[in-house]
Amino acid sequence: MRSWIAGGLLAACAVPGTGKDVVDTHSGDTVPAEDCPVPAQPALEFDIELGDHGMVDGAEVPYGTPPQGGAPYTPFQLRVKAALEVTQRVDVTVRVTEEGTGTLLGEVVQPQAFFCANTGVHQGWRYGGEVHARYSGWRLPDLEGRAVEVTVEVPTPAGPARASARGVLHWALGPGVPGGDTDTGIDTDTDTDGGA
Repeated sequence: MRSWIAGGLLAACAVPGTGKDVVDTHSGDTVPAEDCPVPAQPALEFDIELGDHGMVDGAEVPYGTPPQGGAPYTPFQLRVKAALEVTQRVDVTVRVTEEGTGTLLGEVVQPQAFFCANTGVHQGWRYGGEVHARYSGWRLPDLEGRAVEVTVEVPTPAGPARASARGVLHWALGPGVPGGDTDTGIDTDTDTDGGA
């Protein structure tokens, strides 16, 4: 499982008010400890793995069994532009609903801290690491191919930052993935002589 430092997802983080430079954990360069800009309206982006932009409509939404086991999940990375302090934790809400029926398939409400990124793909954003939406009560095969809307909300002093995107659930994470090495639903018998 990735974390904001161990996975190299956050290249450097500013500690506002310290006036100290920080080291970019990816390049090794020293960069100034600047605070992130605060727009008049908060902004939010999310995706399975954030790049230059957040999730776009029509994206595949992978799900599967988390490394620690338990209910199926989808990991999302989040970043926000808002007036949040480094020590402030806010309750991030992620909901995955089925299009057409409005059925809530997965959700999570999780306290999360956001840190200002000075460099890399998250530069100018407050990065929050991963949040895992869990599909409690659902079997893995029953989620495959469902058209969904993913909505994310982060409370900020200027009001909630919200983002949403539509996609299709695809069983692609963890053990038991159809066609994968550990799929228990596939006949792995390599005996080609009919058992003779």
